Amino acid sequence: YGPIVTKRQNTDHFEQYSIQVNSSNSHQAAPGKKISFAFIQNGATTYRSGYTTNDVVVPKWTHVIVIADKVADRGRVYINGREVAVTMDNSAGSWPTIDNTDALEIARNNSTSYFDGAVDDVRVYSRALSAAEAHQLYRLGIYR
Repeated sequence: YGPIVTKRQNTDHFEQYSIQVNSSNSHQAAPGKKISFAFIQNGATTYRSGYTTNDVVVPKWTHVIVIADKVADRGRVYINGREVAVTMDNSAGSWPTIDNTDALEIARNNSTSYFDGAVDDVRVYSRALSAAEAHQLYRLGIYR
């Protein structure tokens, strides 16, 4: 499994966001395949993380969208255009602001962990997408 997208700064005020496929949730052992995500600022003082409640990854092309919904104070995950249940497992402080200038890593995390598969069409937005926008992005991809 492994990282899908990571943006990580390992200096004084550690900042990171990451989306990955795990055989566990984001912090504890659990069976299955989950999409997990984390948004972290200032080490462990400001963060949000979670994972899909149910196994969602199948061994074929899968469209994944993770949204940091600061207004609703939760992460949202869309698999193939449909929102799936998410368990928020950790939070502290306000929602982090990730604004470092470090590279966006696709299918790897600090050159130590790699995604076992192909990643295509990564997008990062400066706002939370609506459910309709998430579904539209999925529809755009299925006709390629």
